[in-house]
Amino acid sequence: MPYLVLLIKILIMCVFAIATRGTLPRYRFDQFTQLNWKHFIFIWLGFLIFSLVFYTFWF
Repeated sequence: MPYLVLLIKILIMCVFAIATRGTLPRYRFDQFTQLNWKHFIFIWLGFLIFSLVFYTFWF
């Protein structure tokens, strides 16, 4: 029985990975770098500020 549960979990993860890989766009390196500088840097800075405020006031 535990092997069946493990097999089902692996199958679900494989289907999820294949579906995600097939539906999301594939970026070239230069597109990914441009996307990183335009969007992800601000998300990272926001998370950094949130973490600093959280640790300052709650710990």
